[in-house]
Amino acid sequence: MGEFSWGKVIEKFDYDFDGVTLSVVKYHPTLYVDGFAKQGCYSDDVSYHSEEMHRSCGSLFELLIYWLAHKQLGLNNGALAVGICKSLDIKSST
Repeated sequence: MGEFSWGKVIEKFDYDFDGVTLSVVKYHPTLYVDGFAKQGCYSDDVSYHSEEMHRSCGSLFELLIYWLAHKQLGLNNGALAVGICKSLDIKSST
């Protein structure tokens, strides 16, 4: 599905929230051993990436929370997104 520097692409899709679109890349992250990327080797885990925010998350719910906070607060969204994830018991990757 083309090159993606974070891992092996499973699929690409868009969410349309009444005309506001979030583009998502679903992928298997690159496998790291002793802090070094193993070329051509990928984790069995699934992650989700938003190029708009330059952020990857371990779940689609987490990515959506970060995206919604980003739309409201811009780059200062971290604390709000972490707090929402914590209150909803969604494991945050940060």
